[in-house]
Amino acid sequence: MAGSNIHELYKILDCLTGDKRKHKLPESCSDSKLANDFVYFFDNKIKNIISTFVSDSSHMVMSEQTSDIKLSEFRIVSELTVSEMIKKAKPTYSAIDPMPFKLFNRNKRFRRECGKRAFANSAPRLYNNLPSFVRAAETAALFKKRLKTHRFTESYNLLNEEMRPSFRL
Repeated sequence: MAGSNIHELYKILDCLTGDKRKHKLPESCSDSKLANDFVYFFDNKIKNIISTFVSDSSHMVMSEQTSDIKLSEFRIVSELTVSEMIKKAKPTYSAIDPMPFKLFNRNKRFRRECGKRAFANSAPRLYNNLPSFVRAAETAALFKKRLKTHRFTESYNLLNEEMRPSFRL
């Protein structure tokens, strides 16, 4: 089959694209040589692009070199393993990125001062933190009643033991 011979794959690709020119695709004696040629080409391309930038620190921020995590085979990976891999990876961004990281990392003060947007940001979290009996209310009036009861109970439980007798339940 064509999967074992790289030249057969190139011929099939030429037939599918309708191009009958010879030597359209790179010649290579083995898959590993072809892969190494691609790596060499793109490595040189990246070095040329980097050399065109001004080496002034105000224009370019060099990030720490991170170690790539390579998986030698496909296998089932647990969520814990994936989260550990993400924690080990360091963010790679610089001042010349087209979408600066600052746009995604807005501070809490900005969100708090935006009025409705601040509530829209915090409302889902507040709702999800409510107990299930409050969230399971069938009507808005019942929801308000249960919410008030829940908030009062929370406040009452925070009072000192000496102050509790002065409040009625």
